Amino acid sequence: MIKKEDCFLIGEFVKTHGLQGDLVLSVENDFPEEYEEESIFIDIDGGLVPFFISTDGLRTRNHSTYIIKLDGIESEEKASRFVKSQVYLDKSLFSEEDNLSLNILEGFTLYGEKEGEVGLISRIDDFSGNIVLTVEYNSNEVMIPLIEERLVELDYDTNKIVIDLPEGILDL
Repeated sequence: MIKKEDCFLIGEFVKTHGLQGDLVLSVENDFPEEYEEESIFIDIDGGLVPFFISTDGLRTRNHSTYIIKLDGIESEEKASRFVKSQVYLDKSLFSEEDNLSLNILEGFTLYGEKEGEVGLISRIDDFSGNIVLTVEYNSNEVMIPLIEERLVELDYDTNKIVIDLPEGILDL
């Protein structure tokens, strides 16, 4: 049985769509569509249960939601059981070179190259292409820009990200 710590949270089913068992998946960032043929895992009563997305069962609704059709779910009644359920993908699908949705970094521990452990990443924002990580540091929320040139290490196995932090940023 797969565990949550072996998966990335990609979103949550927020409602049903239509009468044929479709669900609306709300995500922080884009769903990695190259993985739509892999099983997704749905949190049901604290356990992760695998499901497959039907052929042509993933459609973009808008910038933060998708309409998903799961194999074997053919009615609104069956689909309604999944509303408010979190949806995960297996970490083993991804390599460090993959260009993934940024929300998978939430919960990673941020380290400064010189400073050591800074804290857990609690939020990721995209301000017109400028990616900012929010971290709790010394009881303060600190916003750290994610700049590719300053990225030292990104380890999906240990949920660790190391950045060459701009001088003084932790003092702001």
